[in-house]
Amino acid sequence: MSLEISIIKSLEDLRTTQGRMVVPPIVENGKDTRGRLYFVMPWYEAGSLQDMLDKATDLEPRQALLMIEKIAELLAIVHSQGIAHRDVKPSNILIDKEGNPLLTDFGLCLEVSSEYQQRLTATSEAIGSRLYLAPENENGINEDVDQRPSDFYAFAKLAWTLIAGRRQPLARELQSSIGSRLYELLKDSRLAPLDDLCRDLLNPDPRARLCDWETVMTEVRSVYSSLAIEQSESSGIDGPADLLRAARLYASTPLAANLIEEQQLERRAEENYQDLKVAAITTIATFNNEIEEINKVIAGAAQANISQGGPSLGEIATFSLLHTAGIDQRASQARTAPPNLLPKSAWHESSPALVVISDHTQPPRPALYYGMYLCPTKAGVYLLSVPLLYVWDHTPGYRLLSVLDKEYGRSQGPWNVSWATTRRRVEAFATEHYRASTGLIEKWLRLSAAAADLADPAAWSDEQG
Repeated sequence: MSLEISIIKSLEDLRTTQGRMVVPPIVENGKDTRGRLYFVMPWYEAGSLQDMLDKATDLEPRQALLMIEKIAELLAIVHSQGIAHRDVKPSNILIDKEGNPLLTDFGLCLEVSSEYQQRLTATSEAIGSRLYLAPENENGINEDVDQRPSDFYAFAKLAWTLIAGRRQPLARELQSSIGSRLYELLKDSRLAPLDDLCRDLLNPDPRARLCDWETVMTEVRSVYSSLAIEQSESSGIDGPADLLRAARLYASTPLAANLIEEQQLERRAEENYQDLKVAAITTIATFNNEIEEINKVIAGAAQANISQGGPSLGEIATFSLLHTAGIDQRASQARTAPPNLLPKSAWHESSPALVVISDHTQPPRPALYYGMYLCPTKAGVYLLSVPLLYVWDHTPGYRLLSVLDKEYGRSQGPWNVSWATTRRRVEAFATEHYRASTGLIEKWLRLSAAAADLADPAAWSDEQG
């Protein structure tokens, strides 16, 4: 208990960005007459988050999201101190008089003693703890492994429980199964990104689990903002009240509701995809001035461009580039990708962020194409940088040189297309893509000045050397 007291005291002075406390303060601590350590915290009339759930105090989804974001921030602060809570659950979150959460019960930050194990086993809390327990700890907590990923797992369980208005979470990862997802339970497709977030937080493998509180908080805020836009109550039908009631009755049937839900998800996927495309386009367009400076020097002989175009993602697959980028992906997989990832049309899209340099000689030298792509997979969207040459010979077309692919072919992901943070990743990737393209353009210019055969891999190898 002495370590628990010292941990709580170390967190007492920390505050959130809004100035809220992270843990309840210790108002007194010492030893009782039998020499046992004790500490006293304030009494909170609202009790714990579990008390709210037990009283069937259902929070409206936006209220629940606000609470979830606040809890995420508390855990982020605790983790930043190198501490894993290891027992995140509603009963260990107290509610102050302003309705803000406070983390409590840091007993499992200690080495679990036999006395503490007996105390847990002797209470009903043991059942709750097991429902929030990460798979890697089911056979006992490994003290030698960073336990912070287990807090992300428990947080996903807590988020689902709070928004679904349930007293307890479902076992293991069942909340991500068909029929148990939040957008299905609450019949609101705007919650689908939150289901995607929880799915990644519930990855059974802690090494692959999403463990980034900034991403978590950003996505929760994004869903909260989307719920601020109230869905129209009007069906858009002009007609008698009986006809409207009949239309609503039909729309509420399971089959119709599922079809409507699928269409809403597909529409949202298309909107998200277009948003990511715009992010790539607008980011790389900010470097147009740099390209224009190059063109002022080489004007009339050659030209560099930033544009959209080049081969489509489907054409790229014919080069086995997706395999070389570390992505086991085929066109058939992309066409059957779930609607909450990328729309099927993405497979036919060309590069939204393409850097090209070519010359006006006769016969023309091979043109350099360096394209950024959004690649759909069942796991999410990968971001690709693909270097190609367009060769003007007896069989003109795009060529992939392994020497260029090795140095400039890049992949990143997978990222969920519905996440707000994915846009920032696209913007960062587009910036890196442009910076890499300047190195490629420089090599193309040097090789061209030396009258090297640009279609010969050895020429590029010599330039690298």
